[in-house]
This record gives sequence, C-alpha cells and structure tokens, in this order.
Amino acid sequence: MRAIIMILFLGSCVACERRQGLPDWSQCPRLVSFGADRYPLPAEQPVELTFDRPVVAQDQGGEDVGVYLVPQRDAGACNPLCPVACHEGRCFLSEVDEAFLDDATGGNLSITRRKKTLAVRIEGVGATWRVRPRWGSLTPAWRYDLVLSPRIRDEAGLPLVGPDGGAGAFTLPFSTARADDLEAPVTWLAPSVSARNVPQNLAFLAVKIEGAGGGEPGIFILESEDRVVQELTATPFPAGCLGEAPGVECLLLWMPETLAPDTTYELRSIRRVRLSGGRYLLPWGRLGTFRTGELAWLYPPRWEESAVQEVTGCLHLSGALDGQALLWLEADGAPVAPSLFVRFSSAELAVRLDGRSEPAPGLRVRGIGLDGSPLTGSRHDNEVVDPTGLSVVITRLHPNPVGPEPAQEFIELENRSDRPVELEGFELTDSLDKPGDLLPAFALEPGARVRIAGRNYDPEVEGEPPLEGDLIVLDSSLANAGLANGGEPLYLLDDLGWLVSRYGGWIDTGDAPGRSVVRRSAQACDVATSWELR
Repeated sequence: MRAIIMILFLGSCVACERRQGLPDWSQCPRLVSFGADRYPLPAEQPVELTFDRPVVAQDQGGEDVGVYLVPQRDAGACNPLCPVACHEGRCFLSEVDEAFLDDATGGNLSITRRKKTLAVRIEGVGATWRVRPRWGSLTPAWRYDLVLSPRIRDEAGLPLVGPDGGAGAFTLPFSTARADDLEAPVTWLAPSVSARNVPQNLAFLAVKIEGAGGGEPGIFILESEDRVVQELTATPFPAGCLGEAPGVECLLLWMPETLAPDTTYELRSIRRVRLSGGRYLLPWGRLGTFRTGELAWLYPPRWEESAVQEVTGCLHLSGALDGQALLWLEADGAPVAPSLFVRFSSAELAVRLDGRSEPAPGLRVRGIGLDGSPLTGSRHDNEVVDPTGLSVVITRLHPNPVGPEPAQEFIELENRSDRPVELEGFELTDSLDKPGDLLPAFALEPGARVRIAGRNYDPEVEGEPPLEGDLIVLDSSLANAGLANGGEPLYLLDDLGWLVSRYGGWIDTGDAPGRSVVRRSAQACDVATSWELR
C-alpha cells in the first residue's frame, strides 16, 4: 500500500532525476536537524526543525497538512512487560503504525487517526521551523511522535524525503521534561465534571479556582472531540460564590455558540497565568470533560417564592426553582449574599439584618439560568433588626468523632458581639418540642469560642480536633442521646426561650469520621449554604 502511495508522487517530482527507471530523490529537500532528539524538551518550548532548504506545509482550510503531532498513549506504570523504554516512570506506546504513515503519506488521515493528533502551529519561515500545538503547549513528562510527510515541499514543489531517502511519511519520536509547577485546583460547579446529556444550549460553565487572576482573556478554551475549538470569555460570579474564601475565585466561562449534539467536550487552559497564592493555570491544563445529549435543551427557569421571614437576625427568602440557575440576593441592585446553584429544587437564601444601621430596601432574588436567561424575584422591604440577644451562634458540630460515640461528640459556640454573654440558662436541643440541655454559668467573652461536650468527653483522645478554647462538660450526652451522624437539627435558645441560632442537620457526616460541620463565618445566616464539612 505504501509503495502505491509513493508512486503517486512521481509526477510531482519531475525535477528529480531518474536512473534505470526508478525515481532519484537526491534533489528533494531533507531534514537536517531535529532539536528534541537527545534530551527531553521543556513542555512550553517548540520543537525545532532545520531543513536543507526553505520548505512549506500545504495549507488546507487554515490547517497545515503534512505535519502531525501525535501524543503517545500512557499504558500505565513502568513494568517488565512494557515493550519500550519507559519515560518518567510511565510506559508510553506509540499511536503511529504503518497504516498511519500510509495515510499521512497520502495527506488524508482517517477521522479516527486525526482525533489522535493535536492541531499544530508552525512558526518561522524558510529552512528553520518551530512546531508547537496550536492551542496551549505540550504536556510535561510525556512522549510524542512528530510525523512529517511528503506534503511538505520546497519552492520547486519537490516533496520532503525521509532519512532513508524515500518519499514517505516518517516519525520523529521525542519526550518532554517533567515540570514542578504548583497547578491551581479547578472545581466544576455547573455542569458537574464528566456530566453526560448536557444541554446543547448551555450558556456557560461555572468553575471555582484556588487563586485569583483567572479572569484574564485568552486563558480557557472548549475543544470538541472533532477538534472544534471555542474560545471562552471569563467573568466573575455576579455576587461572588458560596464559600468563596480569600484567594478563591469563581468564574463563569461563556460559550460563543451552541454546542453540537452527542459530543464530548474538554475544558482546557492554554496560557501560563500566575494566580494569587503562587499557584498557576498552566498551558497544558486539561480541566475536565462533559458530553452533550442528543436532544437535551434548557428552558428559562422559574422562581416561585413560598415564604419570607426573619430568623435569628437574618431575612430568609424561601422558594422553589423550576429549572437550573445561579441565584443570589440583591438589595437595590447590589448583591448582598453570595451566589449558589439550584437545580429543580427548593432553596432558602438569607441576608443578615441585625447590626445594619440602615435597612436593605428592594431585597429580591436574582439569577441567571444555565441557558443565560435572567431571573428576577419579587421585591421585599425590611426594617433594621435589633441585634440584642443575637450574639451567640453555633459555629461547629462534631457528630462523628474518631473516638467513642457519643462521648467524643461536641459543639462549639461563638460570641460575635462586643460584650460578654452569660450562658447560664441557655438551652441546646434537637427539637423545639422537647426540653434540651441547659448550660451552666459561664461568661463567654467577645469573639471567644467555647466547646460543649457530654459526660465522659476526653479532649486528649488521639485523632480528635484539639481544644482551642474553654470547655463546658455537661452531665448528660449532647442532645439527649447524642448527635446523629446522618444530620439532625440543633437549636440554641437563650435564657428567655428565644431562638438565637440553629443548624438544620444539612450535612451527612456518616462517611467522614473525625471531620466537623463548620459554619463558614460567625456572621453567616442559618441556612444550608452557610455550612461545610472540614
């Protein structure tokens, strides 16, 4: 087969001499040097090629034909059965076989083989080329095959010949050096990573990045399995994102066009960007994939409010969302609470009112559907709330200790006011319909925390969170029989019986022994989104 394809080039090599009826390729261009044949190449550097004369690759639809960059397949950890020399402890196997070279010689790769290649960009002119991936860079600690074919020609139209002197495609294998950059973790918020049946009219991807600075243009692309690339525009969440700690950034990555049906897409970063905290987005970053559905489509979401009430110093807006959207609270057009994603479910959003010198007029739910459509809830006006009596909050629950239960279970309270609070007569209960645990006399200083545990609690048990403040040990187990691992409510009432703080049992700790349920901040309202597992 390969011999037949080579014969097709005889007509284009009329300038090459013929002896004894066979082609003489001696006057055709040749490769003189290959810059990655001895040592591993740094991933962000191009592959340098030098020819004995100026040559060009044929252009077909804006893509160079005749140059193919093929990542080798990672076959796992190095082992005695690996048929080739390992690289950086991994066994890499070439995807380029004789059939691949035959196709490359003819200039038309099959769809299956083309999917194994990376689109390339050729820099430089004349006899010296610098070849790199069109998008991003090479991957560190990897092996590649660079395939050159007779579609590369000189000014006279003569084809490139291989090291053996024949006019057929040939392979230049090379490897890349390892890199020790600290890559920033990227968490998918919507859709979930590896999701399937994703709607074709998805307007954006939502991600959380550990490190600020990823909103610059030209960082992210979305590449389909057919190598169609969309350049994404990054914008910050309209109201910040839930649990956004200092140095963490949440971004919406907007797509310029509708996605193809039943197609796998990969999110990639293609530039080196130093983020806050010293982490990087890297030009070889492959950040996750998803697959669209054959008929999946999004429709504008609808928000129906069911309740508006003041709870422990916060105004809570509850409702149900028919659809999928990013929701937040705003007052007079300005965000006052972080964004969260809601998918075909009820939701409760809240903003703290106590401590404000002025009310938050025009409070309403705002949102963006995953199809890009806007969402606006009803307007609510409110009054300033007296913060008196709302000073102490539940900040931590430890329902699933490493040590024995319920002895090692505990909760922590914090005084978020600027004056001491006497806890005598305060009550902890898992139900508002039955009596709970009365707290003894204890003055909780401003900004201080106190740990409350049941009888037989031992703060020195190995593997448990260390005690960082004062300790109150009750005469009984917490919440009667202890805290349920699967999540149960807990209420804190003051000495007059008023509810001052609550936890709704929103997080299951059954599979997380030794970890606590923690309020994101002492100022956070008593809603599910204010808690996380640490």
